[in-house]
Amino acid sequence: MNTEIPSRKSFPEYEGIFKMTESIMGFLPNSMLFMTEKPDLMLSFMMLSKTVLKQKMKVSIFEKMKLMLKFMMAIIRGEKEQDTLSLELRWLIAYASSNAAGCTYCKTHTSHSAIELGVSKEKIDDVFNYKESSHFSGKEKAAIAVAISGGSVPNSTGHQHFEDLKQFFSQKEIIEIISIIALFGFLNRWNDTLKTPLEELFVGKTET
Repeated sequence: MNTEIPSRKSFPEYEGIFKMTESIMGFLPNSMLFMTEKPDLMLSFMMLSKTVLKQKMKVSIFEKMKLMLKFMMAIIRGEKEQDTLSLELRWLIAYASSNAAGCTYCKTHTSHSAIELGVSKEKIDDVFNYKESSHFSGKEKAAIAVAISGGSVPNSTGHQHFEDLKQFFSQKEIIEIISIIALFGFLNRWNDTLKTPLEELFVGKTET
């Protein structure tokens, strides 16, 4: 991310979770420390990882129950937080990254959702011409740039992408932007690998 990794000491309330992670992996991943900017994201990822990888937590049932409680409380707090990234921008990022990844299923769904939420058809059509386009603000252009670079394979995100993001977004908001790209990275591979068929509603209406 070309920025400072959050300090473990800044999140003493999650020290038990950090130790639990260390009991599984033998160390505390820096990637997890970045996620502490959004605790509900960190805990949600832990649950997904445990489910997929069948990771065994070397802690007591009591500690596992405390983790579940923290998970539920973080989700509740996350729902109460003021959303500083608009839904329109979130889905524009999702569309741009899915399109860059080449996932027909995801780019069809994300373009549909973006338009339903108020993103103009002109913006959808102009995503890959965002630099020259008059349809996007500087803030949107910075987000789209990292969405395209982050969704591409190989990943082409560089230092300048983050310098541009920092002009418009806080570190917490940047983490949220990256989390959208990463979520659709999962869904892009899921649907492209399974060749998930489009629902009848979308057949013949795929975005180019």
